[in-house]
Amino acid sequence: MSRSRSQSPRHVPNEKTLKEMTSLIHEAEISRRFPLPLSDIEALLKSRRKWRHMDRKEILGLVEQAMDGGWLAMRTEGNNAYLATRHFAGFDMEFIDESSGGLVPQVPKRERDFYPAIRSWLEIRYRCIAIDVSEVGKRGYRRVGRGLVAVPDLVGVRYLAGFHEDDVEVVAMEVKTDPPRSQHLSEAFRYERFAEYSILAYDTNSLGLFGEVRELADEARRLGIGLLRFPATRTERGRFLEIQTPTRQDPDPTVKHEYLARTLNILRCMFCGTYHLTDDRRRIILSKRDDAWLQYVSGENYNAIRYVCESCEAFLNART
Repeated sequence: MSRSRSQSPRHVPNEKTLKEMTSLIHEAEISRRFPLPLSDIEALLKSRRKWRHMDRKEILGLVEQAMDGGWLAMRTEGNNAYLATRHFAGFDMEFIDESSGGLVPQVPKRERDFYPAIRSWLEIRYRCIAIDVSEVGKRGYRRVGRGLVAVPDLVGVRYLAGFHEDDVEVVAMEVKTDPPRSQHLSEAFRYERFAEYSILAYDTNSLGLFGEVRELADEARRLGIGLLRFPATRTERGRFLEIQTPTRQDPDPTVKHEYLARTLNILRCMFCGTYHLTDDRRRIILSKRDDAWLQYVSGENYNAIRYVCESCEAFLNART
C-alpha cells in the first residue's frame, strides 16, 4: 500500500550538514564583519558542489531547518532581512542599511572626517538631532578649572513629547580609529552620568578578530555601553553595524540639564516644561534663592537660572 502524501516523510538535514553550512556562512560573516542577507547565503551555498544542485525552494527549506534548529537567526531592519549564525547569537545587533555609508570619506585622514557619516547614522537610528560637540564641549568650565564630566565626540538629543510633560534623552557617542583599549570604555562609561545612552564607535580597521570583538562586546554590555562598527572607507563593502545596543541609564538630572544648557544651548521652559534650542539669553531669568538656603550654597548658585519660552512670555505679558 502506498503512503498518502500527507504521510510521506520530510527530509531533515542531519546535524553534520547543518554544522557544515553554518561554518561556511560564519566564515563569510567574519570576512564581512556582518551577517548575510538570504540572497547572499543562497549564492554562497550554490557555489559549493554539495548544494549546487539545489533550487531556491530547497535552499529555503534548508535555511528554515537551520533556523528551527537554532543554527541561524533572522534579523530585520526595514525591508532588509539578514541571517546570523548562532556564533553571533550573543550579540544584540541592529543593522542599518541606509545612505550614511555614502558620507564616509574616500581617504579619511583623521577621526573627525567620519563625523558627518556617523552623525547621519545617529539621527536615523535614534530619531534625534545629532550635534558635533568634540570642540564645543571643551569650552566653559574646563577653562576655569571646573572640569566637565566628560567630552564626547557627538551627541544625539531625542525629544520625547508627552501629553502632560516633555522630556529629552541624550545619546553620547565616542568615535575611535585605533584598536580598542580599556580607556575607551572608561571614557564612554563617564558619559552615562549625563546621557541616557552611551555608544563607542570603531571603524572596521580598528576591530580585530572575532574573539577580540566578543570580549569587547561582553565588557561593553556589562557597563551598559553600545558598540558601533562603521566602514573605514567609502569603497569598503560594509554597513554600519550596531554590534551591541546600549542599555538605558538614569543620569543625574542636574548634571544632564546643566550639560544641555551650557554645552548644547538646549533650555527647558520653567513654566510649560518644553525644551528649546536657543542662543537667546534675553529670556533667561536670574532669581535669587531664599536667604534660608544661602548658607548651604556658594558662588553663582546664589541665583537660580531659569528660562521662559516665547509662548509663555507672550502669555504672561498678555495677563499683566
